[in-house]
Amino acid sequence: MASASKAFAALGGLVLATGQGCANQESHPMGTWVVYNLTSEAAPGPADSCTGFSFGDKVPDECCTAAGTFNMLGKTWAKFYKEQGNNKCPQVMPDTNALMQCMADDTLTYGEGCDSSCNCEHKMTVGPGCYKAGDIPGTMWFVSAMGCQCNTEASGAGLTCNDVKQAYTESTCCGMPDKAFDASKLCSKAEAAKPLGGRPNILLITYDGWRWDFDGLHSDIDMRGTLVKRVMEKGLRFDKAYSPAPVCGPSRSTVSVGRDYDFSPVTRNGQEVPHDMDTYFERLQDVGYFTMMTGKDHIRMVSGIGLDGKKSNTELGWSAAIGTVDTWEFAKEEMPHDPYGLWLYNNGVWDEMVAEYGTYPFGKKGSTLCYNSDFLGDMFVGVSNWCPNRSSGVDSWRIDKYNLLVSKTLFGKYYLANPEARKKPWMWLVNFMGGHPPFIMTTEGWASTADRVLPPPVNSPTFDRQPEISTLLRKSYTALLEDDDALSNDLLDWLDENSPGGLDNIVVMVTADHGEMAGDYEQTRKQTHHEASSRVPFAIMGPGINVRNRVIKTPVSALDAVGTILDIAGATPGEGMTTQSLMPLINGGLPLRTVVTSGLTMGTKDIRMRWKQYNNSHTLKFICCVGGCPASTMLPVSKENQAALMMVTDAGDGENVLAAGRTEALELLGTMTEKYQDACSPLI
Repeated sequence: MASASKAFAALGGLVLATGQGCANQESHPMGTWVVYNLTSEAAPGPADSCTGFSFGDKVPDECCTAAGTFNMLGKTWAKFYKEQGNNKCPQVMPDTNALMQCMADDTLTYGEGCDSSCNCEHKMTVGPGCYKAGDIPGTMWFVSAMGCQCNTEASGAGLTCNDVKQAYTESTCCGMPDKAFDASKLCSKAEAAKPLGGRPNILLITYDGWRWDFDGLHSDIDMRGTLVKRVMEKGLRFDKAYSPAPVCGPSRSTVSVGRDYDFSPVTRNGQEVPHDMDTYFERLQDVGYFTMMTGKDHIRMVSGIGLDGKKSNTELGWSAAIGTVDTWEFAKEEMPHDPYGLWLYNNGVWDEMVAEYGTYPFGKKGSTLCYNSDFLGDMFVGVSNWCPNRSSGVDSWRIDKYNLLVSKTLFGKYYLANPEARKKPWMWLVNFMGGHPPFIMTTEGWASTADRVLPPPVNSPTFDRQPEISTLLRKSYTALLEDDDALSNDLLDWLDENSPGGLDNIVVMVTADHGEMAGDYEQTRKQTHHEASSRVPFAIMGPGINVRNRVIKTPVSALDAVGTILDIAGATPGEGMTTQSLMPLINGGLPLRTVVTSGLTMGTKDIRMRWKQYNNSHTLKFICCVGGCPASTMLPVSKENQAALMMVTDAGDGENVLAAGRTEALELLGTMTEKYQDACSPLI
């Protein structure tokens, strides 16, 4: 803030504050303050590229997105503006106001050192970007501006054709006769009041490796996240939602192309979605949606995502996207090859974070904090799932902190700052790493789980003999999920302030690509036939979701998030897509999908699973494993074909009822391809 006298300097693209203010007072300014603490040795200082500027100078974007910055005033501009009655000159500190004036051309005028009448020491009128602000001793200040929505949000405040007719009863606007006034301003606002077809924005948040019972709503597990609860309270959650494939790449690819695993081109990690195959993003673009993606997509595992994370955006149907690889992949080359690695490198912490995270295969570049082999004696701890050493870097430099930063940057730069994009409703896939190893906790994670009591792994004698390992593994898994829960809630709050119509105009879906065994049945990670590997959280709220705080226990596929999105958007599935809409079930009707499918053929694993609810009361899971199911304590270890019919309970896998349920087993086996029918029918 301008406590010291600063010379006003305007670079190219800066507009002096001489334009006309936005007539619609509900069009709030979008931006925030970004502050560096110069007095703390622990806090990262600004990069050299961010120094030497004066108030009003446009500076590199990295000055507003670097780790270690904070908002010293605690609220965004929109918060100050709205809380003080849409006041363009709100009080931000005692006896200090700031000017936040939206302009008619969607720029904004920002002023510092203002009195209550908005006489300011310094002013600048800017478009989206990062700009130098005035400093307070001991700190360095910038402003991250995202512009205004004068021409679209003014319309989104509720202005309709009827409003125009009442105000201008003889105008040509909305079909009325001509009258002398500037129809281009008012009519365009009226027409932009409703996105195409009146359709909502759609947000799909996907975590990696998030099992269903670590969602903050299962009383036997002390996981304290609130995201699923927040969504469910304004909508519903599905208690039995299943991944279409219990491993990252195949699961995310089946979802992107809207096809069940047996019809998907991607059957294992290391493959990618063909560019000539329809994605659901393309189907949404066809009906006028602006589509976005951030974080780990894992559907470009052959050609790569590019150093900027934007490779193949057009071919995959993303109007704007910045992807990242996951924490097992960003350091597999000697220099950065994705945006997260580049961010670390530019901030001088590349070597430090490569050492902490390690990279697959861990025999070449192991983590300094984690155990780097799958087995510790007889215990399958999972490579980098057990991380007993504390980190010095993840507080400031963890991948999902970056994913949140880049998500806000992408939305502000490519949607909010783009007048053509803002005419459209948007759909956005946001990916967080969730419970994917390495299980490296933040300082807050260590502190918050220190005295936490979590249930031990189910049916795991070797874990029971070493409780110090299983306890830390489960605490760290919980801490990772709670961290992403906080980041996700931050994103929802931010969208409520900055997206047109806020959360009231956003369908929010929350789910995961697969689960995590976390020690159950002597297993960690995924790629198995167990509930913990395939069963994931799934919650939805927003326009058109007219139930509240409801739990649906009918089995559903997480793949059908896509069918539901297409249904809500008024789009049709592409040729070959098998995804179904959940809207009939949500509205109290029967499900369109009566048998939920999942499978995986990768390495030594060849599994198919089917779930179905019987008599509206109990759910059965049929398992067929060619060459034996992955070794665990649930079924006898074998390299021969295996089949089982499991009762599914609130706690997960129940007993094997194959002997008493042959009719049901044959019905579910009949939904599998001939290969699995031939393998498992003799076992029933």
